[in-house]
Amino acid sequence: MEGLIEYWPFWAVYFIFALSGYWCWQQMFFWLPRGSEWRRFLRVPGAVILFTPAPVAAGSSYFAPAVFVVLLDLMSGKNVLQSPALIWLLAACMLGMLILVIRSVLVRIRAADPES
Repeated sequence: MEGLIEYWPFWAVYFIFALSGYWCWQQMFFWLPRGSEWRRFLRVPGAVILFTPAPVAAGSSYFAPAVFVVLLDLMSGKNVLQSPALIWLLAACMLGMLILVIRSVLVRIRAADPES
């Protein structure tokens, strides 16, 4: 029975709604100047929350949005600190912050370069 269900259409619909949610997330920080470091910094948690997949359970081959897995673990009374979804969320957050730092260093190097 497991082979009868195709999950890619559900993931496609979720991706479309996550993109619209990410656009709304960006609009929440309208008071920050465009292109500011704070605005870029605040985009990372939104992207991590909306776009990080995680296994449904430890050792499972099924994936779901990590924030939903963590919320369902909370509601079912499981220890969230042992949830693999929390590890996936933290790893995605660290990756996003690393990309943000590398980008800001490259922008500063390019701004300081007098040849370009």
